[in-house]
Amino acid sequence: MFRIYHGEGLSAGRIIELSKETSHYVSKVLRLKTGDKIKVFNEAGEYISSVISIEKKMVNLKVLTKVNSEGMEPKTDLVVAFGYLKGDKNELVVQKATELGANYIWPIITERSVVKIDDNRIRKKEERLKKVCKEATEQSGRLKVPSVKIIKDLHCFNQQLKNTDMLLIPWEKECKEQINLDKLKATKGRIILFIGPEGGFSYEEINQLSSFQTITLGKRILRAETAAISATSILMYALGELGG
Repeated sequence: MFRIYHGEGLSAGRIIELSKETSHYVSKVLRLKTGDKIKVFNEAGEYISSVISIEKKMVNLKVLTKVNSEGMEPKTDLVVAFGYLKGDKNELVVQKATELGANYIWPIITERSVVKIDDNRIRKKEERLKKVCKEATEQSGRLKVPSVKIIKDLHCFNQQLKNTDMLLIPWEKECKEQINLDKLKATKGRIILFIGPEGGFSYEEINQLSSFQTITLGKRILRAETAAISATSILMYALGELGG
């Protein structure tokens, strides 16, 4: 059964009106008809709903019964931060980080980020990434749409580090230090995982990020997007969030 996110309150018996964009998706892309069922969800829960009317560009649903979605959201408060990438790679990382259970996703403009964008383009790019994130949430069965925020430099990023229990940087120059699984599993608060861009981190940036622990992901040099997805998978598996 298809799933769609609805940001407003949900309860059995309620009639909800979908936004124009979601109405178009339901009626033109999914091609649902009156009487068809669809799941509607937000952080408060997930419900089976029925299409009761399709008029012009507006679709109305009746919320029916609540679905047991216990355990769909990870217990780990994970931030996946990564150096802003070129092309569609940012969308790939956002999509996969969402599927794997990140709560926050922060593309960051770093020294060696190939693409440099101004404030106006940041807002436009951010909106696109938020849409990708919402679609990945719908597809993956999660209830919470992660927060996506493009951070324009390392100084602004460092201001976001409060109330964080573990800070990790997979770095190609690190050869010895691996993820400390015992320490990882003992962590109760926020974990930030920060992956560099295509050109990696400069030594100056690593010095600015001295509060982070650098770790190795192995002997092979991974592409930035591969490193982000692999490191997130390793962390979530080690924490038992992927069935481990």
